[in-house]
Amino acid sequence: MLRPTYIRGSPENLLYPTDSFGKRCGVDEGVRDKPFLLFFDLTRCAQPALIHTGCPTPQICVEECPAEDFSSFIYIENLGMWDKAKVQKQLVCTYGYDKSRVNNPNDLKDAVIKKECAPWYLKSQSILLLLNTYLEGGGTNEA
Repeated sequence: MLRPTYIRGSPENLLYPTDSFGKRCGVDEGVRDKPFLLFFDLTRCAQPALIHTGCPTPQICVEECPAEDFSSFIYIENLGMWDKAKVQKQLVCTYGYDKSRVNNPNDLKDAVIKKECAPWYLKSQSILLLLNTYLEGGGTNEA
């Protein structure tokens, strides 16, 4: 497991999550206030062969882990009532992407297809936070 990091040159990549642009979350310029890493489509990472090549989905640093679930498909397929302000607030997009460009389901679909915004995400917590909670609870899931 250490081999890919060693080959790519920085053992710090084991300590700090690194986005698709090579920036270390919470450390590097432009992402110092964003210590967490969000994968646009985590299911793309569930292949053993990717250990050496990395996960083929955009990854960005974020200020906090998602507090609720989101699915663009509900809006794209008109299964949910379109609420522009709510959708724009829930969107997680690449750095510099102007969420105000998403004014309707077609704009959302375009942003997702171009991998400018995450198609979906789940409410989550930092893996390190979960590990710390586990350790503080004496090896149980209680804090």
